[in-house]
Amino acid sequence: MGGNADDIVETVNHFRCIDMAIDNARQTLNETFIKKIHLTLKGGSSDSRKDWFAVKMKI
Repeated sequence: MGGNADDIVETVNHFRCIDMAIDNARQTLNETFIKKIHLTLKGGSSDSRKDWFAVKMKI
């Protein structure tokens, strides 16, 4: 009955993404926000450590 650690991390991150979407619901959807959502969703998962999966953010 044990779960994959990435599944647990991504489930928690989904709630963070929903909060971000609610907090920014009146903002225009843009590439930067989509990338922030993606980073939040995958943050702390094994995917976030893969070079090919990395999201490049301009800061």
